[in-house]
Amino acid sequence: MKKHLIIILVILCLVMAGGTSFLFMHNDRQAPAIVVMKDGFSYHEGVTMDELLSDVTAVDSRDGDVTSSLQVDDVYANEDKASVSVVYSAKDRSNNTVQTTYVMPVEGSLPDVLLPSDAGKGASDGDNDLPEEEQEKKDKGDDEQESAAEAQADAKDEEGSDKDPRETARREEEEKIEQLRAESPRIRLKEYYIEVPAGTQLDQLSYIDSIEDDTDDSVDLFARVQVYSNVDTAVPGSYEMTYYVLDSNGNQSNMAALRVRVL
Repeated sequence: MKKHLIIILVILCLVMAGGTSFLFMHNDRQAPAIVVMKDGFSYHEGVTMDELLSDVTAVDSRDGDVTSSLQVDDVYANEDKASVSVVYSAKDRSNNTVQTTYVMPVEGSLPDVLLPSDAGKGASDGDNDLPEEEQEKKDKGDDEQESAAEAQADAKDEEGSDKDPRETARREEEEKIEQLRAESPRIRLKEYYIEVPAGTQLDQLSYIDSIEDDTDDSVDLFARVQVYSNVDTAVPGSYEMTYYVLDSNGNQSNMAALRVRVL
């Protein structure tokens, strides 16, 4: 009887141990990735939190879109005083957290206060309390500034229209790699801009040229590459496929973007 009891206890222990291992193996321990698409945006006096968070998304391999968890942790001036670093963070449903730093140029002089505040938003809302004549002047000034900004953007687009999109895309991606920390993995693509006929089947991983890291093997990193894509080859238009990877130490690579033009 005692022998049977011992056997039963051993079996129960093995089952419990197996269940624990199963839960551990299937536990979500991978943090999401933050995708920053703010090309052409400059940090300026009175910038709002909504502006900093616009065109920034967070994607998780299990939970999908977790952009709602995004927040700005810090903003600090860089040594050149002509740019700032914005630190974004996001987390998935398992509370795996990731941080990424994005460098953006400063428009005009460097503001004294870098991180947007609720007080700044309140001051903006208070403009409605101005006298009617003053409010009209302000609205007219805002319209003129907006028109000037649009004209400047149109001129910039027209100026860059003659440039080779392949070379422009490659240069932008190399600049992203140069801004990485030394311990971060580096993904390089064979091409950063392609044009394909509608209906083309794309082999996403075939566009990866190399993956480098100071600790992990490129073969291991290749197996962990994540691709975030909005490409629909059935519909002509402009799309992007974004590649990234996390090494075994949790360091995130550059977000290598492949621009896809479906004709």
